Parts: sequence; structure tokens; C-alpha cells
Amino acid sequence: MTVPAHAPERPLRLLAAVPRWRWWVLGCFVARLPSTMVVVALVLSGKRLGSYGLGAGLAGLYTVAAGLGALWRGRALDRRELRAGLAAELVVAGGAFLVTAALVAARAPLPLVALTVGVAGVASSAVFAGYRAFLPELVPAELVPAAYAIDAVLLEVAFVTGPAVAGGLSLLVGPVGALVAMAGFGLVAAFLARARLPERPPLPPPSTRAPAPAPWSNPEVVANYAVTASVGMVIGLIEAGFAPLAVVLGAEDGVGGVCSAAYALGSALGGVAFATRLGSGRHPGRLALVLTVVLGLLIVPSAAAPSIPVLLLLLVVGGLPFATANAAAANHLQARLHPNRATEGFALQSAAVLLGLGAGNAAASVVLSVEGSPRLLYVLAAVPPVIAAAVVAAWATTSGGRPAGRGVAG
Repeated sequence: MTVPAHAPERPLRLLAAVPRWRWWVLGCFVARLPSTMVVVALVLSGKRLGSYGLGAGLAGLYTVAAGLGALWRGRALDRRELRAGLAAELVVAGGAFLVTAALVAARAPLPLVALTVGVAGVASSAVFAGYRAFLPELVPAELVPAAYAIDAVLLEVAFVTGPAVAGGLSLLVGPVGALVAMAGFGLVAAFLARARLPERPPLPPPSTRAPAPAPWSNPEVVANYAVTASVGMVIGLIEAGFAPLAVVLGAEDGVGGVCSAAYALGSALGGVAFATRLGSGRHPGRLALVLTVVLGLLIVPSAAAPSIPVLLLLLVVGGLPFATANAAAANHLQARLHPNRATEGFALQSAAVLLGLGAGNAAASVVLSVEGSPRLLYVLAAVPPVIAAAVVAAWATTSGGRPAGRGVAG
């Protein structure tokens, strides 16, 4: 099967003809919903426990737990039959969300709630990576780059849908209901993983197989993680500024959620238009590097937004490169990972973005505490990608005489 280069829409039709890929899309979307709902659900749950600040702290704890958990959970999944391992992680995460819902409903002590939130974060940490590692098993080799590109768009769809579902459920039945729904989505995803994904045997014991190089042993993979972490810092900075900037512009702080959705919408639109055309191209790493810098620069005009409508428009424009950059980074990474350590490699990429997100949140907290102006966050958001690009380009230039950008170009 050959995909014509002149027909970028053709891969989607070919992928849609693969039943296992269609089930993968459904299962992956359902599995992602809890993680995309979690911030809204926990912030609103915090109000029930005492304050929105407590909820924000719980959301931050979930992010840190997921980032740290991804450092080792991916390798643990590679050492299990992947389908069963994914299902088990989803069941544990779903159970943790269910217990969290019960504790929030009972207004339990904060340390107990924090414990279950941390368990949910660790259990969820390698789920995205596990699903991505399955793609080469499900589709023809020539469609793998397009599958990763389309997945980047689907991820943005989840990030638009999740907060909206969490917010809607919280309005209808309260944040406890949103947490219960998150548990339900996790259990449904676990069932779909067991029932519809193919078996992928665990790795044989190390003594009986050829050694598989660790992801971090490849400098190009490390460069990929560095660029990914800089994207996480951008998101951490701007998301922390959505609510306070909305207030500065005369709106309620709840409009911050609309700002987040606007950015994700821009990402999804950009992905639909460009991800399969560009994200699966010949030099995905180089493209990811360039688009990451563009992403940081495009968010700067939001700092000068005079009104909410203008801000929303600028955020849509600012989000346009995100999904395509994500698709390019995923394709670059997949081509450089040993198949026996693919889940670990993608989990480390998840850890990079989550830890970058946490660093961005922390930097935003300092800026808001010292400076007080959320507009500054949107100027500072350009800094991490530019620094990451400069470091990677300098490394590529001095590494064996390769041209700048080659280190993440492939």
C-alpha cells in the first residue's frame, strides 16, 4: 500500500479503513478524557474543601505525580504485555478518581485527598505513551507517520472536550459528579483496551535478548525532550495567566476556561490543516524545532489584548502551530526509539512536557506574586522555546559538523 504524496487527505481515509485503528481512536480518546478533565474537576473540588487555591494545589500535585511517574512507568509497561498493562493502569487511575470523589463528597482531610490524587497521577502517567507505542502495531508502516500526525489533532480534540465535559458536569451535578465520570471513563477505556487492542507480548528477560538502547542514550532523543519541555513551559506560563488576564480585561475569572478552549481550538484547527501534510514530512525534528519557536513568538501579542474577544482571537492564532509541532516531535521520536523501549521513550516525552508545565506554573506563580501583571507571562512565554532552539542548534552545529537543526531533524 502506497500513500500518494500529492494527496495529504488520503492517509486519513486509508487509516479509517483499518478497524483496529478506529477502535484505537475511540479507546485512546476515552482514556485521555480523565487527564483532560482533571484540572477543572480538582480546582472546583478544592472550593468544596476550602478554597480554589487548594484545588489548584491538587491539580499541581496531579501534574507533578504524572510527570515523575512517567519517568519509570513507561519502562514498566514495556516489561508487561502492553494491552493488559494499559488496562491495569486505567483501572487503578479510575479507582483512585472514584475514591477521590468519595473523599471530596465527605470533605475528608486534605492529605487523604492529596494521596489519592497522587496515585491517580502516577497511574495515568504512561497511558498516553502506551497508546502511542501501539500505533506501529496497528497500521501499515507507510501510514505510521500520518497516524501520529492525526493523533496530535485528536489529542487537541480531547483537550477541548475534557474541560467542557468537566465544567458541564460540575454545573449539573457538582465536581464530585465530574470525578465519578472520570473514574467511569477510565474503566470504559480499560475494557476497550482489553477487548479491542491486539496483544503485544512483554519483553523477554534482559539475559535472553539483545540489549535495547535506552532512549536517553541517543542525543537526538534528548534534544527532542528538551524542546518538548520548553513547550510545556510555554503552556504552564500562559495557562496560569488565563484567569487573571480575564479579570484584568473586566471579565469573570471563569472566562479563563474559555481562553484555554480557544487555544486548544486553534491547535486543533492548525492540526487539521497542516499536521498530516507537515508533521509526517521528511524532517519532522527540524520542523518541530521551528514550530516550537513560532509557537512561543505567536503568543506574545496576547499580552497586549485590549478586550476578551481580541484575546480569544489571538489565542486561537497562537495555538495554530501546536498540534503540528506535536505531530512532528512524535514522528521524530518514534523513528529513533528501539521498539522494545518505545513506551518508555514516549513516557519520558510525556514527563518532559509535564515537568516543563510544572516549571512554567511555578515561574508564573513567582511572576504574579512579584510583578502582579499576567500580561508579562505572555511575553516571557517566548523565552523557553528560543533558549531550547538555540541550545539544540548549537549542539547540532558542533556535533560531527552537522548543520544547525540536523540534530532534531532526522
